Amino acid sequence: MNVHELLDILIVATGTLAVLLTAAILELIRGRKEAKKAAREHREEVARLEARVGKLHESWRKQKTDNVRLRRQAHEQRMKSYHK
Repeated sequence: MNVHELLDILIVATGTLAVLLTAAILELIRGRKEAKKAAREHREEVARLEARVGKLHESWRKQKTDNVRLRRQAHEQRMKSYHK
């Protein structure tokens, strides 16, 4: 092999490595974008669930207050009818 053939092989090998490296970098970028998208979707889902839990908690607290009020009214009615 002469020097020209070795240089041709070196040029082809360097080009091939550049293409492979570029492909690897693009794959890493794509993976990072997908990970960011998944993380954003996860945060949005967590926010939706937190909002739902907040609404359910508020509803539960209102129901608890209503139950206390109804028990108090029932007790007062029993006491009124007991003292008649």
